[in-house]
Amino acid sequence: MYSWGLRFDALTIILTGAVTVAAVVGQQYPAYAKTAQEIAQLAILTTVEVNNTLGFSASGSGVIIAKQGNIYTVLTTNHVVASLAQEYSIRTHLEKNYRAIRIQRLPKNDRDIDLALVQFQSREQYPVAPMGESERAVVGSSIYVAGYPLPIAFGSERKLEFTGGIVSSRLDRTSSGYGLRYQAVTRRGMSGGPVFDADGSVVGIHGQGDTVGTVKSQWNGQMEEIKTGLNSAI
Repeated sequence: MYSWGLRFDALTIILTGAVTVAAVVGQQYPAYAKTAQEIAQLAILTTVEVNNTLGFSASGSGVIIAKQGNIYTVLTTNHVVASLAQEYSIRTHLEKNYRAIRIQRLPKNDRDIDLALVQFQSREQYPVAPMGESERAVVGSSIYVAGYPLPIAFGSERKLEFTGGIVSSRLDRTSSGYGLRYQAVTRRGMSGGPVFDADGSVVGIHGQGDTVGTVKSQWNGQMEEIKTGLNSAI
């Protein structure tokens, strides 16, 4: 077993022995400011869909953070894979689908962190997202959020969205570990996706978007939440 080499603060509790999945975290790269285009390319390669096999309604996103041999590990939010009675699959940027062979829902603790680990097996060579330090994402700094929103029209495919934003506040102790606040355009289905800093390192996992009400969608007739543009990550 290998300990997780993750570094952003919300994971500290669970990565000191509470979770020991056989995986090697990807190489840490030197930190230097990257262009939005460079970070977008990294997001495209490492962000995945986490799909509920019964349908998109409860699906989310994730990011590849580790591999060992042909076993890849995806970090996502626990609420994306919360149902024990359902199966899940991973869909990568190559449009290949993989059955989730293991789901590690992180144990309850004093912060009840809303995170989970999902493993899949593939002979394809997928990059691993570099992990950063959450405390470097200070108020006013730039961030980028990646994820796969749920399709608006029936029968359409999920497409990656990559949006830029800015850190709006930091919270010390919050429910489920959501301490990183930022302004960015996000949509339902992006939960579990990575939040990158200006160096292209993952400094959080997107999981909540503030809402002010609901409106009926002109595309599918379903009620959709009206988002304020303010979000939270672990």
